[in-house]
Amino acid sequence: MVKTISALIYFCYLVRRNAISTPDLTSITNALKRFHQYRKIFFECGVRVDISLPRQHSLVHYPRFIRLFGPSKSPGGYKALPQMLVTLSRLDKLAAAKCEFTSRGSSYTAMVLVGYQPLYRRLLISPPTTTKMTTMV
Repeated sequence: MVKTISALIYFCYLVRRNAISTPDLTSITNALKRFHQYRKIFFECGVRVDISLPRQHSLVHYPRFIRLFGPSKSPGGYKALPQMLVTLSRLDKLAAAKCEFTSRGSSYTAMVLVGYQPLYRRLLISPPTTTKMTTMV
């Protein structure tokens, strides 16, 4: 199992490089072959009956697509640094808002931790209404 995971991680490491040479493509193909060879242990141990998942199948196409389109770019691809700075700024603002809400006692998480039940939970858990049966004489 360790060899299987090792081959898959090595494959992922190779395909995420910024520059990929022809020998690297050979290494990618070999790592993928090793992964497919070693993954049989999951069948034999009974971990999975079928391990042919769509995401694993797509790995077969990576070497061809790298030859056709080149290595993958950074997420977003265009002006990565400004995008990262905007994301970090937003995360900082969310963290500051959470601290502010908690200090005011209006944090949802803080209220739940002290025993408050949200309205929808109170409606779902409300005790059943009982009706008194009357007999007609």
